[in-house]
Amino acid sequence: MARFIRLRLMNEVPPIHDAPPILPPSYRDRHTGLMLFGILEILLGVLCLLMAGFMVLGQMMLARSTGAPANMQMLIPGMLFYAGIAVVMVWLGIGSIQCRRWARALVLILAWVWLGTGVLMVPMMAWLMPRILASAQTAGQTIPAGAMVVVVVIQVVFMSVFFILLPGALVLFYRSRHVKETCEARDPVRRWPMHVRCPCWQ
Repeated sequence: MARFIRLRLMNEVPPIHDAPPILPPSYRDRHTGLMLFGILEILLGVLCLLMAGFMVLGQMMLARSTGAPANMQMLIPGMLFYAGIAVVMVWLGIGSIQCRRWARALVLILAWVWLGTGVLMVPMMAWLMPRILASAQTAGQTIPAGAMVVVVVIQVVFMSVFFILLPGALVLFYRSRHVKETCEARDPVRRWPMHVRCPCWQ
């Protein structure tokens, strides 16, 4: 009888309330944000492809109007540059949509370089543009003062958005702890960029 009671106690299923409670994750899932930023990066890649196409179109129109052959020495490097940037942006956008850890790391590297370039370039262009337009006036081309101000303001605003606000948004989003933990939860495998310790993505 005692043996039967011991076997019965061993085979009893522990009550449900003794199981440890399932804790909610300690981070906010940023899968939707990763998808939206991934789509934005893919659109930027498509824009770079369009820029490469516009370069070809511009050279063809210039050659037709002047009768001179297209300058391939200037055309090919520009096309390769824009095509390379397009491939990188589309690749990173797909990785971001898939919540890949390597995509987050590489986007942060690219965004920091992009932002640093913009911080240096925008003030330089704001200083150079009025002088370039003034030199054009001295060369015989009359530009109204109001038009000069409008051209400089539009140029500085466009460059500030493209070279400071856009990469700054990428840095702020992908450096978030929630984005990092979302990528680590959905992509637990450590791939090649994550083996290198870098303050960009820590």
